[in-house]
This record gives sequence, structure tokens and C-alpha cells, in this order.
Amino acid sequence: MCGYLGAIDFSQSISSRLEALKAGLSAIRHRGPDGTKEHIGENFYLGQNRLSIIDLSSLADQPMISSDGKVAIVFNGEIYNYSELKGKLPDIRFKTSSDTEVILEGFMRHGVDFFKQLRGIFTIAIVDNRGKQKVILLRDPSGIKPLYICGKGGFSIFGSEIKALLPALKGMLSTNENVLKCYLNLGYCPEPNTIYKEIEAVRPGKLIELTSDERAVRSLIEYDFEFVNTLKFNENKNRTRELLKNAVKRNLVADVEVAVALSGGIDSSLIYAFAHESESTIKGLTVSFSDKEHDESETAQLYANSVGEFFRGLKRTHPLISIHST
Repeated sequence: MCGYLGAIDFSQSISSRLEALKAGLSAIRHRGPDGTKEHIGENFYLGQNRLSIIDLSSLADQPMISSDGKVAIVFNGEIYNYSELKGKLPDIRFKTSSDTEVILEGFMRHGVDFFKQLRGIFTIAIVDNRGKQKVILLRDPSGIKPLYICGKGGFSIFGSEIKALLPALKGMLSTNENVLKCYLNLGYCPEPNTIYKEIEAVRPGKLIELTSDERAVRSLIEYDFEFVNTLKFNENKNRTRELLKNAVKRNLVADVEVAVALSGGIDSSLIYAFAHESESTIKGLTVSFSDKEHDESETAQLYANSVGEFFRGLKRTHPLISIHST
């Protein structure tokens, strides 16, 4: 999951805000229990709480700094095709096996256009001190990973959760009453709005570039769907199966144990089945309830038991971790 906080002040030193920024990063410590690291410059701050999934070594910690010391990156998410992209950078001697370093090195050589090749769920924040100083922010085109920003004069702050921004914005925020009404009615704040007028969510697929002169926003990554389908039913069925299998398989890449959330529904059952086809020892995780009307643990166990028989002809019970909630 990870969580980061960043800030830049184009008009003065960041030193007077450091205590508040450190408090903000601490407020989202739950997002990354495996380590906290900061990178502080004269007028900028980057900090991250890391949840280690790919390359568990300290070399893969963030913020990650380029070899020339001029570019720093924090990143939340996972890039599914990072190994493929790494192969497109043959001249680089990588120090880690992380997807973060692939993003950094790809940006160093190809600029923001490299990001168009990323396949995954992510938000990226980069401070680039080569030439004219700038900050680059990017959110994945589905908006899976969160990213919030607030700009006041020459000062901008951004992070994975609103609560991380609050200590540095004390006394500067006002409630957006229209959004509050939406929240009370819908149970959430429609993006890019937030409960505060001054804080907004970065839109999915958008790239924001901050410099001392301007804040430029443009669409960088957009999905292109083909709605004309000339395939026959069985061809569609086989194609859908192949796409699901590949999508689930690429999500299993990790240097830690992976489990699949399994309920009694069709979607999670399909994910569990294809995950088990790729990794026969994968575990399922379900939540059981005392209220039988909402408890799907028995159905989840039936699915878990049937997976081995369906794919491998194995008649045995498969492990299902059940967490009980009252």
C-alpha cells in the first residue's frame, strides 16, 4: 500500500514547515509499517512509509535518489510490467530488483513519456532538480491509488491521504459545504472534490507539473477501448479466460506471501481460481460473521475446496484463512 508526503516551496526554505511535515508523514504510518525514510532539500520535502512487496532490501527504500543526486521519487503502487520495461533499458546497471528504480531510470532517460508504458496501479511524485526545478505528479488512469494536492502561493503539498496534509495546512483550510452534503447523501466525496475547498484529488491519468511559474495539468495516460466485437461466443469466452488468467497472474508478482480475498461471489472466486492455477499453494482469506445473513464463509470454503479438483484433478481441502467479525 505505502504512503508518502511531499511538499515544495518555490519562494522560501522548507525548514519552517519540517515539524508539520514530519507529523503529517507520521499520521499515515499505518500505510507502510516496514520503514520510514525522508529526503529533504533546501525548498522541498519527500517522505515515505514503506510496505515492502517487491525487493525487500533497504536499497529499494524510498524516496529513491538518482545516481547524480538531482532527481528523487516516491511511488505508491505496483507496476505489473516492470520486468519488461527493465529489458528496454539495457544500458543501465540496476542496483535493485524493484519497480521503483525502473520508473526512476526510465524517467531519467525518456522523460514523462516513459510513463505511458506503465501498466499497473500507482501514483508517482518526482522532484527534478535538473535545470529548472519542477515537481511531477501522476496518478494511474483508473484512479486506484489515491493522491491529493493543495497549492497556496508558491507552496504546494501532496500526499497519499488528506490527513497527511493537514498539519502543514493548519489554519489554511475551509469546509466545502456542497461536498459535505454529497458526503452525507452518498457516503463519499465525488472526486476531484474533497471535504476541504483547498484540497483536491489528482484526476486519474492526469500529470501535474509544478514549477515556480505555473501549475500545468494534462492527460498523460488514457484507456483506449475497442467497442466493436466481431468474435463469436466461444472465441469471446476463450479470450476472456486468457485475459483474466494473465491479469491475475501478473498481480501475483511479489517477494512476500500473497493471499486472495475470497467471498461467496463470482468475481473473487474467479480471481482465486486463476491465482491457484498459477500458484497452486496460494491461500484464500475470508471474513466470517455471526449474522448468517451476511456470512459467506461456508460458500468461500466450498469454492476453495473445489479449485484443486477443477484445475488439477486433486480431491483435497485447500487452506482458507477465516477472520471472524462480530
